[in-house]
Amino acid sequence: MPIGASSAPYAKFTNPGDRHGGEIVDFRVVQNADVESRRPLYLEQTPDGKWAKSFAPFAPDGRPNDPICQWEITVETGVEDENGDTERRIFIDPRKGRRGTTTEGKRGGDAVAIALKKAKAHRVGIEIGGKIFVTFNGKIADGNNKVNTWSAEYEPPAGGPGAGKPVDEMPWLVGGARYDKQAELAKWEATNGSGGQPVAAPGVRDAGVPAATAPATAFDDDIPF
Repeated sequence: MPIGASSAPYAKFTNPGDRHGGEIVDFRVVQNADVESRRPLYLEQTPDGKWAKSFAPFAPDGRPNDPICQWEITVETGVEDENGDTERRIFIDPRKGRRGTTTEGKRGGDAVAIALKKAKAHRVGIEIGGKIFVTFNGKIADGNNKVNTWSAEYEPPAGGPGAGKPVDEMPWLVGGARYDKQAELAKWEATNGSGGQPVAAPGVRDAGVPAATAPATAFDDDIPF
């Protein structure tokens, strides 16, 4: 599969009040894709020091660009759907970070951060064996746009925070490869430190990038970057 490895159906959040969740059986950080082209998304630093969305896995100097990612949380709901499946995959925009302490609720990641803090689990974060429930609360005005709002509940594993299995936070790229940032930076530094050419020559930075077929995050109308 393009991202993750679970075959569980996606949780659908269509109407205000829609709620999905259960015991966490898998957690993956997976690369996001452009809504229209379905191409993998990366975050690239511009010459003026700002950050921008990019389709290129490497910057012009060959330095690796970080993939723009979302969470893919697979939960055991205990309720069968029409096909007999009891697991669901919930996609969350983690923009504020897995251990964030934001008090806003416009992003799915914000809602989870608040839930973790309420459960006194924010220092440990999400764990396999914990329980999570996410609710779509509808849209609110945000300037000239309307944005989705969310709330979440989290219950640590039996034994309390730290008693469960830690989640694997190394991202999965579209296409199935893993992204080890430190290893990629080490390759770039070794090449440039020895006087060699950058990893990706200008003009071919975007070559070989596979097309994405996974859905955009269920928690946002825009791309998280």
